[in-house]
Amino acid sequence: MNRMRELMSNIFCGVNVILATPDGEVPAPENDDGYLGEKFSPDTKILIKMFMLARHDTVVFHVEKVGADNKCCVPVPGKPDEKGLVTYLKSVPLRKDPRSGYVQPDLFKNALWLICFEPDGSFQIGRLKIVAQDGKFFLSADAPYTDRAYRDDDGDVVVPRFEDNPALFYRDWPSMRTLIAAHYGENLLPSLSDYMPETPPDVSYLKANQGIVLWWSAEAHGGYGAIATHKGNAQVHWTKVASDERYKCLTPGDLVDFTDLEPTDPEKKSDFRLTAIGVRTIAEDPIKDIEEMFRILGE
Repeated sequence: MNRMRELMSNIFCGVNVILATPDGEVPAPENDDGYLGEKFSPDTKILIKMFMLARHDTVVFHVEKVGADNKCCVPVPGKPDEKGLVTYLKSVPLRKDPRSGYVQPDLFKNALWLICFEPDGSFQIGRLKIVAQDGKFFLSADAPYTDRAYRDDDGDVVVPRFEDNPALFYRDWPSMRTLIAAHYGENLLPSLSDYMPETPPDVSYLKANQGIVLWWSAEAHGGYGAIATHKGNAQVHWTKVASDERYKCLTPGDLVDFTDLEPTDPEKKSDFRLTAIGVRTIAEDPIKDIEEMFRILGE
């Protein structure tokens, strides 16, 4: 089951998408899987309108590429109304990819980000974005990323889990660290000595061809993620997801099976030595399924 609508409702109050062409603007169709259309012209721009309640502890931003490796968080000003709703706009330009021949969203210009801070140092990062898979366009939202900031012995604000997170866009993102540190400033935060590394999911009960989805990132040109298996963590590209759904993706925490694990091409930049092929969701949230099984057996 696609959870895109559920994920969006947990982060945003509402979203409208408008297709802007040289002939004018029209509302995009609303579909449960976020499908917007296909075979768009490079002259088309997709406008995202996001609505949310005004909150002083939330920053909405987009990302701009700065240099070869860094990504800069640029705040997006919102327009408030008399009911307390704030509207944020994002224009997503399209371009034709010379390799695939498909029209795609411009990388790094396809998303609205937000980060919601809590006084205890915890925060959530959400992202609303336009994704294309073989010329088909979708409105998508990642599962919110939850983490916590700490203060180290030098008094600096740090996020130690960023170093352990396989999602490289957090680990190699100095601008995000600066944004978090600037928000908390001199506020009281947990000590770094209180940090407990995240426990990897238990895969001992899984079959040889099964795994648990660790994370999924719906990037502009399709999406990719990672699963935990008996042989270690393996990356998954959206083209390797076996699904009858129009939008190909995986959901963190779900149980999946796969047809094969192949060595990752050494010429491709990747932290994963394995790539999963033919990945298919077979259970949503396996921990809850196991708990329900034991509950039934105990009755």
